[in-house]
Amino acid sequence: MAGVFSNTLEMIKELSTPHALQYLEPIWSGVNKQLQKLQYSLLLIQPLIEDAEARQLTDKAIRCWLVRLKDAVYDAEDILDEGKTHELVIQRKAQLSGRPRSKVREFFSLDHC
Repeated sequence: MAGVFSNTLEMIKELSTPHALQYLEPIWSGVNKQLQKLQYSLLLIQPLIEDAEARQLTDKAIRCWLVRLKDAVYDAEDILDEGKTHELVIQRKAQLSGRPRSKVREFFSLDHC
């Protein structure tokens, strides 16, 4: 479970950079605040998870709780992945719109003649 948490926390760090936020803010209102809340929650429950992992061997309720929690963290990762994908798509579109014309397009343009 610790690996799942560290992956999610790493994704939050990547999406919380000013560079990423400039692309995400227009499409995800309040993204920075929501990322901070998620990061805080994960860091807050991490010690509880470590204790629960040790106790899950003898307590079925804790084992079930950990399974549901892991599913929730995976759902959060899916949402963060979607945010990262949107950031990359918007970033790529911005790069392409500011790019000079390709040599082939330039060769076949009417301005070339």
